[in-house]
Amino acid sequence: MAARRAIPFSEINDVELLFSHIKSSKIQDKDIDGKESGNTINLTFFHVNVSKGGMKMRPYFEGPETDFPRGISLDKGKVKGWNRYRMDSEDERKFYQTEARTSKRGYIRTKEAKLESDVGRTVAMAKDDSTLTVYKDVSGEEELFKVEGDQELVVLGKKEKGAWLSVKMEGEKGYMEVLLDKAASLMFDHKGDLPISHHETEEDTKKIMKHTTYFRRTDTGEWDESHNPCSYPQWSRYVNHSTGSEENSCDIMIKLNDNQIKKIHWSALQNVSFTGYPVYACDRYLVSKDRINPQFKIISFVLTSEPKPFEKTNWQASTVDKTEGVDKSKVDAWLASLEEEKNKTPPETPVGDNDGVKDILDGGVMESVDLDINPDEIEGL
Repeated sequence: MAARRAIPFSEINDVELLFSHIKSSKIQDKDIDGKESGNTINLTFFHVNVSKGGMKMRPYFEGPETDFPRGISLDKGKVKGWNRYRMDSEDERKFYQTEARTSKRGYIRTKEAKLESDVGRTVAMAKDDSTLTVYKDVSGEEELFKVEGDQELVVLGKKEKGAWLSVKMEGEKGYMEVLLDKAASLMFDHKGDLPISHHETEEDTKKIMKHTTYFRRTDTGEWDESHNPCSYPQWSRYVNHSTGSEENSCDIMIKLNDNQIKKIHWSALQNVSFTGYPVYACDRYLVSKDRINPQFKIISFVLTSEPKPFEKTNWQASTVDKTEGVDKSKVDAWLASLEEEKNKTPPETPVGDNDGVKDILDGGVMESVDLDINPDEIEGL
């Protein structure tokens, strides 16, 4: 097999996204009991390619080394796993960071700032050889942060004469957000063929793009910096629907200390903790009028350490020790009867992750549920 180089996410600014094709599919909506309701849901998928250095290729991007503390598992025919990003990792932070999460707002004293204006934009900076303090409100009692040198703060609203100015420090876009913005801009160029024909600007399209990372918030709506950002990626796996057999799956490799490369099947990574470098296929997006869901998958993974079994916390160890023992023979008979009943039920036909709509209704690599697709909300595509 010829070696192919995935594009490091750190090179995303050098990449141009190219339109590939649009694919529409239909599926029968189902009610809560799994029965077809009679309503048809129309789905639209937007596919892209990339161009880098004059070469056109599939959008395969290699992410930073990352952590799967609970391994991966098979869920309704899909291989998925909880991915926890480490906040102390600079490489991972550059990958998942978002502008909204890192932007800061506050107030500055007008007399302490140097102001520069351009068409429709005014920025504030610290005066020479000084720092500029940003406060929580105009009382000036609580400091939020300071800027110095040529660091700029955007003045919000119209510039007014007064003792205070409302300002914002623009946030940092991570590599994934840069990619999603590029995709949204490309979709806006083709909005007439998509359910977003009502969008007036690229910003309208960017606003409904679902980020691939989940960031927890506090009860007050602030970003919760005490919890690691995370995602729930899907791993590539194809099952032949006719035979029910697995025909292809994610390439997983580990380098041994004798320099041999060992291939590993995804099933070996169940119920273990592991780290490594993933390659994401970032070519497909599910588009509705209210949301765009990236349908990314991990297609290759290089392990960087030996996977280790993880232990679940026993929250009731002391409680179970205090309980009286139950007759062992009765419990064994009860469990055996349950197993017998289970064996009478025919196994569910495994589902693959090819282009069938049923295979991706519950999301792509970064989102397993919550697509918010309602047949009454989707206009003719």
